[in-house]
Amino acid sequence: MWKTRNALTILVILCVAFPVSATSFLTRTDHQVVGKSSTVLSKFEDTIYSIALEYRVGADALVSANPDVDPWLPGEGVAIELPTHYVLPNVKREGIVINLPEMRLYYFSPGNSSVHVYPVGIGRQGWETPLLESTISSIVKNPTWTPPQSIHLEYKKAGLDLPKIVPAGTDNPLGEYALRIGQSSYLIHGTNNPKGVGLRVSHGCIRLYPEHIAELASLIDVDTPVAIINQPIKLGRDGSKLYLQAHKPVQGDLYNHSEALHRFFENAKSTLSPSELSQVKRLIRESLESGELYSGVALPVI
Repeated sequence: MWKTRNALTILVILCVAFPVSATSFLTRTDHQVVGKSSTVLSKFEDTIYSIALEYRVGADALVSANPDVDPWLPGEGVAIELPTHYVLPNVKREGIVINLPEMRLYYFSPGNSSVHVYPVGIGRQGWETPLLESTISSIVKNPTWTPPQSIHLEYKKAGLDLPKIVPAGTDNPLGEYALRIGQSSYLIHGTNNPKGVGLRVSHGCIRLYPEHIAELASLIDVDTPVAIINQPIKLGRDGSKLYLQAHKPVQGDLYNHSEALHRFFENAKSTLSPSELSQVKRLIRESLESGELYSGVALPVI
């Protein structure tokens, strides 16, 4: 009851404070696509990044979904597509699932009655977020941050000083909540710099908008399963419609374009009819030629 009451309170605050996109969707085991795309009109003073912040979507996802828009000077009255139409990852629907290429976190409620979808920031090059399967080992409100030696060295090279322990508060990069993954050093946490959500900017941890981490912390418990996966290309059915959704493969050794396509087709062979597979191949070929494949937009196949 406490968690339900707090989750409802947080949702009310969100509706009042921000014009945010929906994060929660009812679902069933046969649902593979949730949400829907929407558009907003830019203002003269906007950038793509300020729009991402205003509507609480991922910054990189918003740029990819609007390839013909200047990220820094969209202009007045330009229609901006919000990336809020999601093909669910092809995984066991249990607990927290983080798909690195799309920089998105899915939380499947017990019984799979709903799924919560949040944009996240992940590790930058050299500090890549790892693939793993684990559980949440602790949920801490107002955490302190003890930077590891590697980060102290990075700051020192840049001529900056970093305290041994950063107390809770506005200067703490963990924000108001920190969820530890297993016994590792990796956290799912808030941030004091929301502009980094939806970008590859962290030291390997997963960042959420402040409202989203508060909502997630109110919904989960210790021992909630966590899976960090790498699915650049996804297929999903919404009734009679089949959708393809793709994001740029993660940089580094985890994945590359050719391997992403190879693994995708190997999996697709077992789930699609020959006719559907042919249409998916055609769409991928055409969208590669047009540059639309890795837009993150859910493209209709049929």
